[in-house]
Amino acid sequence: LGILCEQGRGGEIGDDALAFSCFRKAAELGDVKALYNLGVLFEQGRGTAKDDLQAADCFRKAAEQGHAMAQFNLGILYENGRGRLPKDDQQAVSWWLQAAKQGHAKAQFNLGIMFENGRGVPRDFAQAMYWYRQAAEQGNPKAQLNLGFMYADARGVPRDDMRAVTWFFKAAQQGDPIAQYNLGIAYDVWHELANDPNQAAFWFLQSARQGHIGAQFNLAVKFASGEGVPKDLIQAVYWYHKSADQGHAGAQFNLGVMYAVGRGVPQNDEQAIYWYRKSAAQGDANAQCNLGFMHEHGHGVPKDDKLALYWYMHAADQGNAGARLNLGVKYANGQGVIQDPVVAYAWLDLAAEQGAVDAQATRESVVRQMSPEQLEEAKILARKWAEKPVGSWRNSPEGWAGRTV
Repeated sequence: LGILCEQGRGGEIGDDALAFSCFRKAAELGDVKALYNLGVLFEQGRGTAKDDLQAADCFRKAAEQGHAMAQFNLGILYENGRGRLPKDDQQAVSWWLQAAKQGHAKAQFNLGIMFENGRGVPRDFAQAMYWYRQAAEQGNPKAQLNLGFMYADARGVPRDDMRAVTWFFKAAQQGDPIAQYNLGIAYDVWHELANDPNQAAFWFLQSARQGHIGAQFNLAVKFASGEGVPKDLIQAVYWYHKSADQGHAGAQFNLGVMYAVGRGVPQNDEQAIYWYRKSAAQGDANAQCNLGFMHEHGHGVPKDDKLALYWYMHAADQGNAGARLNLGVKYANGQGVIQDPVVAYAWLDLAAEQGAVDAQATRESVVRQMSPEQLEEAKILARKWAEKPVGSWRNSPEGWAGRTV
């Protein structure tokens, strides 16, 4: 009767208050299912005031009588420290283990998480694999996804990309956006799948529609290039926007480029600057380099050699060849800095080694203006800088060789 009242029948709306009354009476008569359902109503505040303490009490009584769903819910309460229970991963594992042995798929999945991460139990990838598989074979999409990751990352098993894809596919078919994204990646770059761009684009689209930030970015790239989908710059901009609005630095940079050159949108330097700044603030070296270019040439912002130098330096510090080339040019010509052919040579040499277009020719033009002593000094500096790890220039006075003007 409680179930009928809770769910309603014949199109009628359920009556939670009456269901609560029926469940409570049945629980008092020793019905374990009613005891569990009473706990659910207390936990959700349906038909009665929300009361985690009463919910925990009901779940515990039902769990102690072997009710699998109550055991699972009691484990959740211990995991989160609710119902005046202490936060206790070991207790959570203990109750999930009892539920899992009865075939409760979510408990099996949660056990996999705990064994994989060493929470409440010693880390044990083999046990994680076992419980993920138990849940996955019952159709749990999150377990299928994690089982795929275990095979892809060789955790507890030898790496097996095809088995990883098999489990990603099972989860993706059930609508899991992370599985759909990873399946897209697999079709995009894994040679075992013959690099199928059509399948990659299909799965990126499924995931992107559910809001997956990486899938939205990759789908935009597909539309921009016409790989796996008809080339459509308007769609590319649409999906770049979706991803960029969620904070994807690469999407923000690419969107800046689209606005800077007018691809898929009207050309707009102010919008380009806006998105370059968003990306640059997250450390994207390409965005930092382009922001330096915009400041150097006064596109969308007042021309400012000092700001150009600032952004080029940040990008060059991360190994960006274009920024290193531009820094070399600025030191060679004395733009925003005191002219210094030695420093110019060092930056240009780094850029040339990275294959930057025009870096070698520019370096040679600088060499023709140097004395033999300067050239030797420049070569020593270039060799020294080549050995410096990426990310070390900003924190080293030597990296800012030359003075701004």
